[in-house]
Amino acid sequence: MNQGRFSLRTLLVLMAVVSAYFPLANLFDNWVSTTYGEHYVNSILASRIQNGDSIDTVASHFSSFRLLDDSDTNDMENVTRIWTSNRWTMKNDDQIYYFETLGGSGTYLQFSDGRLINLSNKAHRDERGIAKMNAYPFPNWIVRCGFFPLYILLVVIAMTAFWVFKAFKRDVDSKSAVAA
Repeated sequence: MNQGRFSLRTLLVLMAVVSAYFPLANLFDNWVSTTYGEHYVNSILASRIQNGDSIDTVASHFSSFRLLDDSDTNDMENVTRIWTSNRWTMKNDDQIYYFETLGGSGTYLQFSDGRLINLSNKAHRDERGIAKMNAYPFPNWIVRCGFFPLYILLVVIAMTAFWVFKAFKRDVDSKSAVAA
C-alpha cells in the first residue's frame, strides 16, 4: 500500500518537474536574448538555422521580423553594403528580412522562393572572437551551456534539500517520541 503511494507521489513530482521545464526554459531564452542579444543572434546564425530553412523556421528563433522594401532606405543601404562586401548575389525576386530579438539585436537574411540563402554558418562559429571584435558582452560558461543543465542542477538541489528536510523531520519526530 505504501509503495503505491510512493509511486504515485513520484509520478506527480516527475510530472511537475517536466511541466515546469518548458515555461522556465522559455523565460531563460528570453532573458539570454535580451541580455546577450548579439551573442544570441550569432549563436542562432552559427548553428540553429541553415540555408534552405523557411521564413517561419527562422522567425521562430526571434521575437519579430519584417520584410524590407524600398521605403526602408537606411536598412537597404546596410544590406547593399553587407551584400557587396561579401560578394553575395541578389536576384530581383529575392527578399531581405530583418529579424530582431526582444533586446533589439537583429540580423538581415536573404530568402529566395521562401527559403534562406547566403548564410555561412561557419562565419559565425567563433562566437568569442566575434564578440571581442564587435565589443559586445559574451556570456559566461554557465549561460552558454543552456538551460537544461542548469535545470537539472536545480532539480537535484531541490530533491536533496527535500530528502535532508525529511530525514531531519524523521530524526526530530523519533527524538520527541523517545522523550515522551
